[in-house]
Amino acid sequence: MYRILREQLELEEMEALLLCGIYALAFSVLFYTFAAESYILSSCALIMTLYFSQKRNPWMVIPLGAIAAGITVTSVLLWALIVFLSGGKLRYRLAVLLSGGILFCLLTGISPVGPQFFGNIFSAGMGSAENYRDSYTGLPLLRMVFYVFFGSTFFYIDTQNASPFGEFQGDALSFLPSAPVPITAMMAVWVILLVLAIVRGRKDRNLWAPLAVLMFNLLLHGAIQYGLKEGFLYSLHHLFAQICLAALLVRNAEKEKTIVRCSLCLFLICEVVLNLCGYISLVQYINGCL
Repeated sequence: MYRILREQLELEEMEALLLCGIYALAFSVLFYTFAAESYILSSCALIMTLYFSQKRNPWMVIPLGAIAAGITVTSVLLWALIVFLSGGKLRYRLAVLLSGGILFCLLTGISPVGPQFFGNIFSAGMGSAENYRDSYTGLPLLRMVFYVFFGSTFFYIDTQNASPFGEFQGDALSFLPSAPVPITAMMAVWVILLVLAIVRGRKDRNLWAPLAVLMFNLLLHGAIQYGLKEGFLYSLHHLFAQICLAALLVRNAEKEKTIVRCSLCLFLICEVVLNLCGYISLVQYINGCL
């Protein structure tokens, strides 16, 4: 992430460190750093894809596509978006996309689970889409999307001791679409910064890949509502894109650069201060379950 901010988005040293700090101290990053889940691995693959795609390095991008596909279907779709929107001649991008798909199929085909994977991929995919799609409408949907994408991604928001579907009462932990006023205010500030970044960077070629990543996630998990209740699982699939969008605002801001920097510093401070009580509660909850 640091090298993307410094080399490709051309931020100053302290600006890059500030945004890296926001990324590193986001609740989802800290949580998945210590959790036995694959999402931080797919996030790493996507960040590396963004970096090496800009450098036109197919020898890194193609294996990263196979790795992303082997982790989750959504991550390989994001890999494809990044590759396609990172520039280069059209035939080069199509060749990289095709090569990544072929490599994944070859590696899967020679693995012990190959026949089972190819035999059940369509039925399993359709079943997953049906079982994990929610049906919110209107303001409840907007509220859910707001707290899923810009709340639990960065902050320890309100929780319940059950799964997102109300199961395993007392033996699970999930996030609710609510938070204390200071956290909600910081979420709103972050969204405003992202909107300004898109407006200010609309002519910047570095905008399209991270914007597409965020919009794809908003479409799939927000509008279509696939896995919306458990959207925290997918936080790392779009967090890096949000950081890149914020970096574009820093890069393209002119007279407002001081305001933008101060807003980001305040956001970083709030990540530390407002999450502290949540971390203590989380540790106490885990100790109580042991």
